[in-house]
Amino acid sequence: MNNKHVEDFVMYVDKIFRLEDGTNVFIGEVLGKKKIITPCRAKVIFGDMSIANLQIEGERMPGPTLPTTYRVVYTRDPIEFDTSIGSGNYILISEQIDIV
Repeated sequence: MNNKHVEDFVMYVDKIFRLEDGTNVFIGEVLGKKKIITPCRAKVIFGDMSIANLQIEGERMPGPTLPTTYRVVYTRDPIEFDTSIGSGNYILISEQIDIV
């Protein structure tokens, strides 16, 4: 059997913030046809480099002021990269594995 990575979504991150309970939240425009973002592994891209791998726990409901193409996902993993350089510089890409 071969494993094949399938991209379920690509998020162009607009904002990253941390909640009081330690949850890290990513808000951004999502490309892809995934109706609901479910728990998955995702890599964080900055420029042309993969800088982190995170466990995405799922999706949260966006607020009414967000554009309709924006989605909200969260992780409990610690963020060990500098978000002060501007959230808009990050891309989040899901990594799903299908067994073929």
